[in-house]
Amino acid sequence: DKALEHSVRVLQYLGEPLPLPDKFDIKRELAETYICSQQISSIPLDAMPKMKDPLKTKAMEFLRLALDSSHHQKSKMTMIVSCRMVRLTCDHGINSYSALGMAGLAYSYIAVLRNYTDGYKLGKLALSLNKSPKLVGIVSFAVTCFVCAFKEPIQA
Repeated sequence: DKALEHSVRVLQYLGEPLPLPDKFDIKRELAETYICSQQISSIPLDAMPKMKDPLKTKAMEFLRLALDSSHHQKSKMTMIVSCRMVRLTCDHGINSYSALGMAGLAYSYIAVLRNYTDGYKLGKLALSLNKSPKLVGIVSFAVTCFVCAFKEPIQA
């Protein structure tokens, strides 16, 4: 609880205030962020610019903390945080946490919109963006268990 509150407060100082989930149209935000994600998928990964703005880079670190905290609390903030991470990636370039935001967006598409096809595409995009050795396991696990399982059932 406190971790999420502190992350949200720091994000506000970094110029990335997050709206409250009850006063926010999550489905609309997911649809708009999906359009942004398509811009990412249309660019070859090696041609994608890197995030250089130090404030946005620091914001991505705190968004990652907020993503963890909100997911553990089963909060709707998880979707808002994922959308913000993807939008920062679109607007400011790729970051080591971009894949985690994309994986969160993929999960949101499946959990909220029940759109398994687009969720699956976003999950595959998250896997292709995942270049951080620290996050390979986390992103791969999340996408495999919570996204791809709906299109590629896990076999024994």
